[in-house]
Amino acid sequence: MPGALRLLAELEPLRRRLLVGELAHRFGCSGRAAEDALTVLWRGGYVERTGSTVDGRGRDYRVSERGHALLAHPGHPGLLRLARRLLTACPSEKVRRLQLRQGSLAERQQELARQERLLLQEPIREPTLPERVASFALALSHAGRGFSLESALDLAIEILPLLEQLPDAG
Repeated sequence: MPGALRLLAELEPLRRRLLVGELAHRFGCSGRAAEDALTVLWRGGYVERTGSTVDGRGRDYRVSERGHALLAHPGHPGLLRLARRLLTACPSEKVRRLQLRQGSLAERQQELARQERLLLQEPIREPTLPERVASFALALSHAGRGFSLESALDLAIEILPLLEQLPDAG
């Protein structure tokens, strides 16, 4: 979901058909999954539909101010995962039960807005060294290279300080 919002931010404005096709192509998902991602972003208020700039008949999709504000926060992937659970039109049985507990679509949208306010109020802080090591070790262990979590942690402890000494590429 974060990738879909970022992609639209790069390509906006974009017609729905083109956006769904681009999402499916870039992320290797079905057209239905791409449609659902767009639905979740629209229900969450992160994208908006505007009159077409090309022919005036259709509608273009753009990232809303709310979506841009969320993208600027480092915690946005977690919030967008929650948005998917709360707002998807194609839920699994487990997610359907969560949605039923949360109430109507309007109530789920209110819960998402509440969680967003809490996230955006948190001060942005740099992760500590142990947090960075743990994150790096998890990434290594899930990279499909055969690292167990224990060996990935040992490797991360040795490599991360060396990586952090490299000059910024940007």
